[in-house]
Amino acid sequence: MQDIDTIGLLFLKGVVIPALGVVALWAAARVPGWIATHVSNKRIAGVIDRLAQLAFTVVQEVQQTVVSKLKASGDAAAPEQLAAARDQAIATLKSHLGAKGLLEIKQAMQLTDDTAVEKLITSFIESAVLMLKQQEPKPE
Repeated sequence: MQDIDTIGLLFLKGVVIPALGVVALWAAARVPGWIATHVSNKRIAGVIDRLAQLAFTVVQEVQQTVVSKLKASGDAAAPEQLAAARDQAIATLKSHLGAKGLLEIKQAMQLTDDTAVEKLITSFIESAVLMLKQQEPKPE
């Protein structure tokens, strides 16, 4: 009986404990990477969602305050006026995001410089303009 206990103890010490150590080592190496990927993806998704919602809100604001006045005048809006409206929307969006929000976008999206952030914001503004145009009723 004591031989079986000794063999079991040797098996436990020689096979089971090292195998558990290998599993623990593998988990210690893989789990932090999995967690970091998961958290990063959630962070990016949150940043994109907030940026899209805020861009649409800003475009609606500019539509109500600037573009509607241009349309009310009856004349076709000049390209300079439309560019000024776009620039106002970009400036308003940047103002709403603030320095901390712009930095968060840059870090979450792993953008290299402020020009890349500006291009991203412009893309979201242009996308929101397109969505707003598609929602407008068609003149019959």
